[in-house]
Amino acid sequence: HNKRKESKMKYLKYLVLIFVLAGAGAWFYMNRPTAEIADQKSEYELTSEALFLSYTQNESEGNKKFLGKVMEVEGKIQSVQSGDDGSVNMTLESGDEMFGVSCKLNSDQSGIAGKYIEGQVIKIKGKCTGLLMDVVLVDCIIISV
Repeated sequence: HNKRKESKMKYLKYLVLIFVLAGAGAWFYMNRPTAEIADQKSEYELTSEALFLSYTQNESEGNKKFLGKVMEVEGKIQSVQSGDDGSVNMTLESGDEMFGVSCKLNSDQSGIAGKYIEGQVIKIKGKCTGLLMDVVLVDCIIISV
């Protein structure tokens, strides 16, 4: 009777160890660093107007082509907004008065965002996450002015 109890305890210890290791592995996988946008090759180079037009003409085709892709987008700055958390979002003109291409700057870019003004032409590199009301790019870096 005592041996069976020891066997169950040994089995339980191994089971707990497996769950702990699996949990740790999953945590490290989910929190692994992603490759820096600056180091990634751009799959597309286009204007903010062309990107917005692609999405407004056919959103599902726009997603097939651009979703999750790193791209360089050139356009005129429509607005620059700073969040309470220090984040900076630039919206590029799209040819539509209401909507544009929203570019959330990478956190290491936020310090230089104050140097850019509305109407200035800029080239930004980022990853496309699709269309909400604006076409959205994240992890953006400023390439040139």
